Amino acid sequence: TEVLGLGEVKKEEISEIMNELTFAFEDSNNTQEALKRYFHRMDRFTVVQKIPFSSERKYRAIEFEEKGCYVLGAPEFLLQDDEEGAEILRKVNQYSEEGYRVLLLGKCGSVQAEDGSVSEVSPMGLIVILDCIRKEAPDVFQYFRGQKVEIKVISGDNPVTVSKIAGKAGLLGAEKYVDASTLGDDPQSYREAVQKYNVFGRVKPEQKQKLVHAYQSEKKVVGMVGDGDLDPFDVGWVDIRTYSHGEVGGVLAKRFLGRPVVRASADLDEGRVEYVLSLIHISEPTRHSLI
Repeated sequence: TEVLGLGEVKKEEISEIMNELTFAFEDSNNTQEALKRYFHRMDRFTVVQKIPFSSERKYRAIEFEEKGCYVLGAPEFLLQDDEEGAEILRKVNQYSEEGYRVLLLGKCGSVQAEDGSVSEVSPMGLIVILDCIRKEAPDVFQYFRGQKVEIKVISGDNPVTVSKIAGKAGLLGAEKYVDASTLGDDPQSYREAVQKYNVFGRVKPEQKQKLVHAYQSEKKVVGMVGDGDLDPFDVGWVDIRTYSHGEVGGVLAKRFLGRPVVRASADLDEGRVEYVLSLIHISEPTRHSLI
């Protein structure tokens, strides 16, 4: 993790706010854990109100009694469409091309917890995060290639960043990516996209279902791997779902070819990707029921 000040803003100013903002939220994900490892809990400021992160908004925001309002999130969703915003985005894209995840910290005029909106965002700095690829990841991709399973990556993060990370992890064709915010609402655009791309970035929750339906329209049996927290648990629109939630993981298949749902579960070890293979292996009845 690295902190970069923008304009006249110093790194120390950003760290002061991030030391408070980071620990004011209780959500748990890879980004939050990376922030917690880098910044330090100080509890110096009083929280007036806050807006938790949303996959729809792509940011979180907070108001401190002593310091005012701040927002942290995806730069392209917070920056103004002006010369300053364009210059910052160029810097963000340089990091994204290297596989870094980039967050923007901004001072804002107001925070409205009721509707989740912020106003008058003034950029302060960039938080640059490097995702560490687990050493087991290439073996997982290789296994599924050997089973003739097509792997697609769906993420809410910057598509360039996701593409670079997926490529380093061993996904073939990771350079074929798209920003899902450009797909619109037409089902045909999703059907065309699933034929062209392997990586989908900036995906909103409701778009996951559209992507699944697009693959199913191509007569594909679709499985999804998720964490059970940020993804909808309703598997009604997925043929197979591998999920992890807390310390329990499982593989589920909906009623398919007249056969009932089969579920197998196993302990997960800190989300290690090789446990996906363990879940598949102990779920042979599920796999055979789909053949």
